Amino acid sequence: MSFRDFTDIVGPIVLPIKGKRYTLPTLTIEQGIHLHKVMNPESEESMTDPEFYAFLLGAAFDEMTADAVSPEVIARAAFVALADWQSGRPAAELIWEQGIDPKALQAAVEVAEALTSKATAEAAKTPSPAPTNTTKSRKK
Repeated sequence: MSFRDFTDIVGPIVLPIKGKRYTLPTLTIEQGIHLHKVMNPESEESMTDPEFYAFLLGAAFDEMTADAVSPEVIARAAFVALADWQSGRPAAELIWEQGIDPKALQAAVEVAEALTSKATAEAAKTPSPAPTNTTKSRKK
Protein backbone atom coordinates (compact mmCIF):
# COMPACT_ATOMS: atom_id res chain seq x y z
CA MET A 1 0.00 0.00 0.00
CA SER A 2 1.38 3.38 -0.91
CA PHE A 3 0.64 6.49 1.08
CA ARG A 4 -1.26 9.39 -0.41
CA ASP A 5 0.03 12.91 0.03
CA PHE A 6 -1.10 14.21 3.41
CA THR A 7 -2.67 17.32 1.87
CA ASP A 8 -4.91 14.99 -0.19
CA ILE A 9 -6.19 13.52 3.07
CA VAL A 10 -6.40 16.65 5.20
CA GLY A 11 -6.25 19.68 2.96
CA PRO A 12 -6.80 23.27 3.96
CA ILE A 13 -10.12 24.29 5.48
CA VAL A 14 -12.38 26.09 3.03
CA LEU A 15 -15.34 27.85 4.65
CA PRO A 16 -18.34 28.90 2.58
CA ILE A 17 -19.79 32.23 3.75
CA LYS A 18 -22.49 34.12 1.81
CA GLY A 19 -21.64 32.30 -1.42
CA LYS A 20 -17.90 32.94 -1.17
CA ARG A 21 -15.26 30.40 -0.17
CA TYR A 22 -12.53 31.44 2.27
CA THR A 23 -9.43 29.26 2.53
CA LEU A 24 -7.82 29.15 5.96
CA PRO A 25 -4.06 28.77 6.24
CA THR A 26 -2.43 25.75 7.81
CA LEU A 27 -0.39 26.76 10.86
CA THR A 28 3.35 26.26 10.68
CA ILE A 29 5.20 24.69 13.59
CA GLU A 30 6.54 28.14 14.56
CA GLN A 31 3.02 29.56 14.58
CA GLY A 32 1.81 26.61 16.63
CA ILE A 33 4.54 27.18 19.21
CA HIS A 34 3.69 30.89 19.38
CA LEU A 35 -0.03 30.12 19.72
CA HIS A 36 0.72 27.65 22.50
CA LYS A 37 2.63 30.38 24.37
CA VAL A 38 -0.19 32.89 23.88
CA MET A 39 -2.76 30.43 25.20
CA ASN A 40 -0.67 29.44 28.22
CA PRO A 41 -2.04 31.37 31.23
CA GLU A 42 1.44 31.47 32.77
CA SER A 43 2.97 33.11 29.69
CA GLU A 44 3.53 36.83 29.30
CA GLU A 45 2.62 36.65 25.59
CA SER A 46 -0.81 37.80 24.51
CA MET A 47 -2.86 38.90 21.51
CA THR A 48 -5.88 41.12 21.08
CA ASP A 49 -8.96 39.50 19.54
CA PRO A 50 -8.30 41.02 16.08
CA GLU A 51 -4.65 39.86 16.25
CA PHE A 52 -5.82 36.38 17.28
CA TYR A 53 -8.30 36.22 14.38
CA ALA A 54 -5.75 37.50 11.87
CA PHE A 55 -3.15 35.04 13.18
CA LEU A 56 -5.48 32.06 12.75
CA LEU A 57 -7.25 33.16 9.56
CA GLY A 58 -4.38 34.78 7.66
CA ALA A 59 -5.44 36.45 4.41
CA ALA A 60 -8.96 35.11 4.89
CA PHE A 61 -9.35 37.53 7.82
CA ASP A 62 -8.61 40.50 5.54
CA GLU A 63 -10.99 39.13 2.89
CA MET A 64 -13.75 38.57 5.45
CA THR A 65 -13.29 42.06 6.86
CA ALA A 66 -13.37 43.62 3.37
CA ASP A 67 -16.50 41.59 2.56
CA ALA A 68 -18.23 42.86 5.75
CA VAL A 69 -18.56 39.37 7.24
CA SER A 70 -20.07 39.71 10.70
CA PRO A 71 -17.74 39.58 13.71
CA GLU A 72 -19.58 36.51 15.02
CA VAL A 73 -18.84 34.57 11.83
CA ILE A 74 -15.21 35.71 11.82
CA ALA A 75 -14.87 34.56 15.44
CA ARG A 76 -16.44 31.19 14.60
CA ALA A 77 -14.04 30.79 11.66
CA ALA A 78 -11.09 31.53 13.97
CA PHE A 79 -12.31 28.95 16.47
CA VAL A 80 -12.66 26.45 13.62
CA ALA A 81 -8.99 27.01 12.78
CA LEU A 82 -8.05 26.73 16.46
CA ALA A 83 -10.03 23.50 16.90
CA ASP A 84 -8.43 22.03 13.77
CA TRP A 85 -4.99 22.79 15.18
CA GLN A 86 -5.76 21.58 18.70
CA SER A 87 -8.12 18.66 18.15
CA GLY A 88 -8.32 17.83 14.47
CA ARG A 89 -10.73 18.17 11.60
CA PRO A 90 -13.77 16.49 13.21
CA ALA A 91 -13.72 19.05 16.06
CA ALA A 92 -13.32 21.90 13.57
CA GLU A 93 -16.27 20.66 11.52
CA LEU A 94 -18.41 20.36 14.65
CA ILE A 95 -17.64 23.95 15.68
CA TRP A 96 -18.43 25.20 12.18
CA GLU A 97 -21.78 23.42 12.17
CA GLN A 98 -22.83 23.97 15.79
CA GLY A 99 -20.71 26.83 17.10
CA ILE A 100 -19.26 26.97 20.56
CA ASP A 101 -21.62 26.47 23.46
CA PRO A 102 -21.40 29.77 25.40
CA LYS A 103 -21.77 27.89 28.70
CA ALA A 104 -18.91 25.55 27.82
CA LEU A 105 -16.78 28.49 26.69
CA GLN A 106 -17.51 30.37 29.92
CA ALA A 107 -16.69 27.27 31.96
CA ALA A 108 -13.36 26.91 30.11
CA VAL A 109 -12.55 30.57 30.78
CA GLU A 110 -13.38 30.14 34.47
CA VAL A 111 -11.19 27.04 34.73
CA ALA A 112 -8.29 28.87 33.04
CA GLU A 113 -8.72 31.85 35.37
CA ALA A 114 -8.88 29.57 38.42
CA LEU A 115 -5.71 27.79 37.35
CA THR A 116 -3.97 31.11 36.85
CA SER A 117 -5.12 32.38 40.26
CA LYS A 118 -4.09 29.13 41.94
CA ALA A 119 -0.66 29.15 40.30
CA THR A 120 -0.12 32.77 41.32
CA ALA A 121 -1.22 32.08 44.91
CA GLU A 122 0.98 28.99 45.16
CA ALA A 123 3.96 30.87 43.77
CA ALA A 124 3.46 33.55 46.43
CA LYS A 125 3.26 30.90 49.20
CA THR A 126 6.27 28.91 48.10
CA PRO A 127 9.09 29.70 50.51
CA SER A 128 12.55 30.29 49.26
CA PRO A 129 14.93 27.47 50.07
CA ALA A 130 17.04 28.00 53.16
CA PRO A 131 20.60 28.97 52.40
CA THR A 132 23.00 26.10 52.74
CA ASN A 133 26.69 26.00 53.31
CA THR A 134 28.15 23.87 50.59
CA THR A 135 31.61 23.82 52.08
CA LYS A 136 31.71 21.84 55.29
CA SER A 137 34.80 21.09 57.19
CA ARG A 138 35.41 17.60 58.48
CA LYS A 139 35.14 16.89 62.15
CA LYS A 140 38.39 15.74 63.67
